Amino acid sequence: MIGVVMAGGRGGRLYSLTNQRAKPAVFFGGKYRIIDFIMNSFVNSGIGNIIVLTQYLSQSINDHMSHFWISNPLYGQYINTVNPQYKTEFNVRYEHTADSVYQNMDRINCGDFDTVAIFAGDHIVKIDVRQVKAYHESKEADFTVIAVPVPVSEASGAFGVIEVDEESRIIGFVEKPLKPKEIPGRPGWCFASMGNYLADVKYLQDILYLDAKNKASSHDFGHDIISLILKKGDKIYAYDFSLNKVSGQKLIYWRDVGSTRAFWEANMELKDPSPAFSLYGKDWPLRSVPDSTPPAKITLGGEFKDSLISGGCIISGGSVRDSVLSPNVFVDKNAEVSECVLFPNVVIGEGARLRMVIVDEGVTIPSGVSIGFDREEDERRGFTVKDEPEILVVPKHYVF
Repeated sequence: MIGVVMAGGRGGRLYSLTNQRAKPAVFFGGKYRIIDFIMNSFVNSGIGNIIVLTQYLSQSINDHMSHFWISNPLYGQYINTVNPQYKTEFNVRYEHTADSVYQNMDRINCGDFDTVAIFAGDHIVKIDVRQVKAYHESKEADFTVIAVPVPVSEASGAFGVIEVDEESRIIGFVEKPLKPKEIPGRPGWCFASMGNYLADVKYLQDILYLDAKNKASSHDFGHDIISLILKKGDKIYAYDFSLNKVSGQKLIYWRDVGSTRAFWEANMELKDPSPAFSLYGKDWPLRSVPDSTPPAKITLGGEFKDSLISGGCIISGGSVRDSVLSPNVFVDKNAEVSECVLFPNVVIGEGARLRMVIVDEGVTIPSGVSIGFDREEDERRGFTVKDEPEILVVPKHYVF
């Protein structure tokens, strides 16, 4: 099995954090990048050959991948980061998800692979892809869509919804329907597509070729490829993500942290005593770039409560509560940090106060400054986020 990670998305709804980096390269959970979670799922599932397809602000992904997710040619394993190849008449970029894979079918075909796993690079998830492959083979499917059960009330107008028969064969797909079709035998629940797929390599090549010839297609997996497969009557099935079992993960968990609030909420969940998504567990390790930071230090009466504190952080007489701190954050005396997400190399000056704030990397909050307490002052500085005014973001390298 070969893995393909689609990591070219712009992340427009998360623009306050993606205006200088690709969405999969955004910091998450202190020491990770968002793309690390699907990379760990692939590696923990025994997938040693992975292609990462990039586009928007691709250097941010390239740098991260080259620092840690490194190929091992000695054992025939590779992790390749690939920008658009200009192989089609579109010429300037990948034209949606299906076109990005189509342009790289030669790479998928270059090894002895029978199955390809195509996953989004901007979701927080743990998934054992081997279990999906076993299901795919048991159904003798041509194409499998990974789907998560969602209450109909939550899915309405929010997700691409898959309609299935009693055998989980897909018979319809509608993008954000107001009245989603229920799962047979499970009233009140429907299948939402996670945007992750498994396919036989030969079949994928054929179906993408047909789509590429269609000038009316937008060349998107959800919108075009699934519809084409249904039209042809080929064997396409839904895999129920709730059946996937990963060691140390008690609950199924999948988050598309596509908005600033969703991103903040997902980080806040990590600090809970029994989080829905666990960063811990020897049997399913979550790797990221190793760093040479010293241990975190709490000194001069500093305190923290219900928080994640990464290496190199120093809380020097300040207070941190219900927050997530990336490496090398400094909190000075009498500073108060509450319900915040702080990216690397942030300095919180003496007596500064922050509440419900995301501070991007390399920012120094001057002594005595308060953020999250005076709406007019926050707006004047440009920290409010369009459509999500309750979450504040201090941009990367902002200077006060």
